[in-house]
Amino acid sequence: MSFTPEQALEMQDRLDRAARNSRLRRAPGGFGQALASQTTSETPKLAFDGPESALHELISAELRRRRWYFVTSRMDKRSTNQVGTPDFIVAKPDGVTIWAEIKRKGSKLTPEQNITRHVLLALGHKFCVCYSMDEFLEAIK
Repeated sequence: MSFTPEQALEMQDRLDRAARNSRLRRAPGGFGQALASQTTSETPKLAFDGPESALHELISAELRRRRWYFVTSRMDKRSTNQVGTPDFIVAKPDGVTIWAEIKRKGSKLTPEQNITRHVLLALGHKFCVCYSMDEFLEAIK
């Protein structure tokens, strides 16, 4: 069975909405509630000094707002991805895929992440390390 890009985006949107609603029920009035209000057309632009997981939530909300397909791993459990896999793999509408590693201020790439960065760049892929929402938005232009 094949799907049109529009159908695939609609399915992704439904899955994201279900996950977001589930998260809001577990933590009423918490960060999830603030996240839900930021999924409007307004793009959050701020230098980030909070926990990395909160920056992940802001980035995910922005990508959902743009209706772009993306892959990210959960932060609350140990990843089953290959060690060094970037935090976000973003498929842009222009056919470009961006691999993005998100870091807190002052954090550095692990040796495995650095190897992954070099491999992806050597293969001609776009790779970025972002320390804020502004840096991420600049990287996905």
